[in-house]
Amino acid sequence: MQKPLKLLLIMKKNLLTLSLIASVFTYAQDTYIGSNAVVKVQPNTLFYNGGNVTLNAVTNTAEIVKNQGNIVINNTFESTSSPVILNGEDINKNVGQHFVNLYTDNKNYGQVIINGNATGKLTMQKKSVNKTSITQLPISIPFAGNVTEIMNSFPNNTRGFRGNCPIDTQCGQRYWMTLYKWNNNSIVNDAVVDADLFQPGAYYLLNLIDNAGINGDFDGEKLINYKGTAAPENVSFTGLKTVIHNYRVNDGNNPNNNTDEHNVFQGLTYNQWKSKKNKYQETYQSYLGNGTDDLQFGKNMFRFGNPYTSNLDLSNVASWMNLPGETFELIKLAQSYTHSWNNTTGSSENSTGGDQYVTATYTNGAWSGDAEAVLIRPLEMFRIKFHKDNLVTLNVDFKDTHKTFQQTLTVPGTTNTSPRVQSSEFNQLEVLLVDNDNNLISEPVYLANSSNFETGANINKTSGNKMLLIEEDIDGNIIANAKSLVNTFNNSDYVGKPLNLELNNLPAGNSYKLRFNLKENSIFTENIEQLSNNNKFYIHDKVNDTFTEISANTVVDINVNNETANQYAFYWNATPRTLGTGDVTKTFKTQVYKYAEDVYKVKFDSSKTLANVEVYNVNGTKASSQNNIQVNNNDYTLKLPVGVSGLFIVKVVYNDGTTNNIKVLVD
Repeated sequence: MQKPLKLLLIMKKNLLTLSLIASVFTYAQDTYIGSNAVVKVQPNTLFYNGGNVTLNAVTNTAEIVKNQGNIVINNTFESTSSPVILNGEDINKNVGQHFVNLYTDNKNYGQVIINGNATGKLTMQKKSVNKTSITQLPISIPFAGNVTEIMNSFPNNTRGFRGNCPIDTQCGQRYWMTLYKWNNNSIVNDAVVDADLFQPGAYYLLNLIDNAGINGDFDGEKLINYKGTAAPENVSFTGLKTVIHNYRVNDGNNPNNNTDEHNVFQGLTYNQWKSKKNKYQETYQSYLGNGTDDLQFGKNMFRFGNPYTSNLDLSNVASWMNLPGETFELIKLAQSYTHSWNNTTGSSENSTGGDQYVTATYTNGAWSGDAEAVLIRPLEMFRIKFHKDNLVTLNVDFKDTHKTFQQTLTVPGTTNTSPRVQSSEFNQLEVLLVDNDNNLISEPVYLANSSNFETGANINKTSGNKMLLIEEDIDGNIIANAKSLVNTFNNSDYVGKPLNLELNNLPAGNSYKLRFNLKENSIFTENIEQLSNNNKFYIHDKVNDTFTEISANTVVDINVNNETANQYAFYWNATPRTLGTGDVTKTFKTQVYKYAEDVYKVKFDSSKTLANVEVYNVNGTKASSQNNIQVNNNDYTLKLPVGVSGLFIVKVVYNDGTTNNIKVLVD
């Protein structure tokens, strides 16, 4: 006999179907769903239950709850499956196929928010990746419980869960293990062992090689059913600090051992430790690549996943991180790479393809970059990167208040804890490189300004991206070896100064386009056609010496040749041609920038007429000199020793006696 219920949903099959569109269906009492009912929640529909939800199933295959919209369970969710015995085994035990969150595409999928305790199991669907292109799938598992239960998601499993290699120990079958988990303290992927428990919010890798035995369904087309018990309400990570195993330095701060493993990064570049080995006898460069001589590469980098069966809203940093005042880069890994561009959705309208990263930067309490990076969808992962000299100790605490059904974080939406930060002085230009079919072929780059931003204090990186922004200092001097995807600057001290774009690895003869999106007040606003208050971004074609004011409809055609790499620069609110005669503070200061591989140029102060240029190495030896150079629109190419890298001093003396000494690092 079934237990007495406040609200009984025991009906003949298909008698109950919740197919309300763009509406809210609510229950304030407990809900009991029997196996003869079919509950279907359509897209854009909210089913809200203020009590407990119990699902009872007596069949091993039927989808009783089919969710394409949003379901809130404000208290507990449990499922009780009547035994279905097959070959002496209860095949209904510990399964979740009766409650299915259906997947259509990256922005149309069922979500569940459970604000209480969950003991019942459910299914999250996701389109498979192609195992021929992704052999280890980064994924977040939003479930609690034993790791072997993930095998219930894969009907074509041929080997069973493999987790026999112990943690921190060499093992001959390590690369055959089913699942790995990123260790935020050790810059390593640990194999997940038998009988381990899932850690919701961790960054996992699902092994798709043949020997792991679960890749039969990963063809790039099939839907994968991930099944388990939903994560608890609060998910916390504390005391995270990046460490290089077994490589210590003496920093004088440890009186007992006089060595401190945590400070191993102090003064060491990546090239000095990339060949060191972890506890599995793997080099760090096997995880991070060859890297650079950067002191910060691989340092203060943390990886997480969405711990919930709904979207995760990270916009209110102070509510989930213990370092809300620090500048950091947030990079989200999505399952798509190419997508079509349009004026409305720009780079957020993802379609299927390879891997893609979307990036946002948090500086002085404000976000810049792509708002999509701040919204983490179910099963998605993200990376946090701090660029600081010292090591940070990171705590994060995800809570019910960070769960959201929103598919975009645009205002007037707010987080559940506070309004999203807006500023009337914030402006942003998104630059998209697309092919002739408007498919994005590179990660977008962003120019963002605000009175709260400090010019020259950005997160800098060198990268193989096809499109990058070259960083600058407050005086307009180009920092030749610092490049970024998100370049922030102060909107008052950087008027009329160049913000250079670099295009890399584009095949000669191909044609592309630059397209643009504009935002103001916040990245959580809709794109607009033009900025208000007479604010403007311009693009400078250096080859044709043209300046174009940018709107959402601007298109720049590119035909790739040997001048394309450094052909374009951007300007904020003024160009050299629009600066008034009284704008003394807005005239160019002398700057040196990298024009192409092994080519560095000098941009002169536009208020001068003649200049002498001398180049010295760090030992004071003169490398070259030239006198009486005309100051005009043509930048001067430095005469540098061929094939010699290192630090040089460029001395520029103008005809009025003004002297500028500029350091340039030649790579």
